Amino acid sequence: MFLLGSSGLRRLVIVELKAPNTSLDGTHLRQLQDYMREAKRWLSDKGFPDCQVEGYLIGSMAEPSSRAKEVEWLRDQMEQTRNRGDWRVYDILEVLELSERAHQELLDAYQELQKAKKI
Repeated sequence: MFLLGSSGLRRLVIVELKAPNTSLDGTHLRQLQDYMREAKRWLSDKGFPDCQVEGYLIGSMAEPSSRAKEVEWLRDQMEQTRNRGDWRVYDILEVLELSERAHQELLDAYQELQKAKKI
């Protein structure tokens, strides 16, 4: 788990990164939610009750055929929230793909800027 925070933005991001050889399940999400709840309480006690706390659970999604109770519970939670809100769950490969696309967009913008400077 690691934290990213900005007092100026009044935002705290908690990232729970699981080992790639462990399939994500409900126990992992509840752990993240506990961290978020504790962080909100701590921030409120320190005078920052309006600080936004977000959580990201990143790891390997279970096989679609998995019928394990905790895996199904996690899937249900993700479906109910449409994986939006104060917490989100991502497969590690999805995170890598999103990162690659974001970096490519930055590179493309930089190259366009360099071309415009030459004109």
